[in-house]
Amino acid sequence: MLNKFCPGSMGLKQPTPEEITCAGCGRVLEIWSDEMKVRCRACGTVTTRDLPPSCVEWCPAALECVGPELYAKVTGKQPTLKKAS
Repeated sequence: MLNKFCPGSMGLKQPTPEEITCAGCGRVLEIWSDEMKVRCRACGTVTTRDLPPSCVEWCPAALECVGPELYAKVTGKQPTLKKAS
């Protein structure tokens, strides 16, 4: 169950559009706040950026809060699901 009340994960669960500059041609590109790269439609250059640190990296409830797909995207690690005893 996703935690709808955690303010630290809201930016990940409800991404917003942002603008960055293409590294190849200087055009303004739209990228979502949860994305690390975008391809320019004009020149084809892939422009990358680092995501800011998030609570997913240190919070013990992160996997349950954001779910396994978003957890893997943010951390770069496949989640280890605990088996019920």
